[in-house]
Amino acid sequence: MLAYGLLRLDSRRKPSAKRAIAGLRRFPREGRSKLLRERLLALSPHVRVEIFEVTKPDAEMRRIDISDRGNLESWLVPRRDVESLLRQADQALGQI
Repeated sequence: MLAYGLLRLDSRRKPSAKRAIAGLRRFPREGRSKLLRERLLALSPHVRVEIFEVTKPDAEMRRIDISDRGNLESWLVPRRDVESLLRQADQALGQI
């Protein structure tokens, strides 16, 4: 669907088009926009694309920030937890 939308957008942006289209909007289901955002990073920054995730039960829409390119699935583990796990592993290996 993204490819079709981009092709349609390109055909409407040509000077011969009767009515110009400024951008493209996509409406994936909630939680399905990650891959779409990653693919949009490969596009020219001049292409205006908006993503709105749709929640299933009440059909509400939430705008997704395409420019958010950070580590979306990252976390920090306290050093004391890491050291504790390493000590436990050393003790378990020592018992073998």
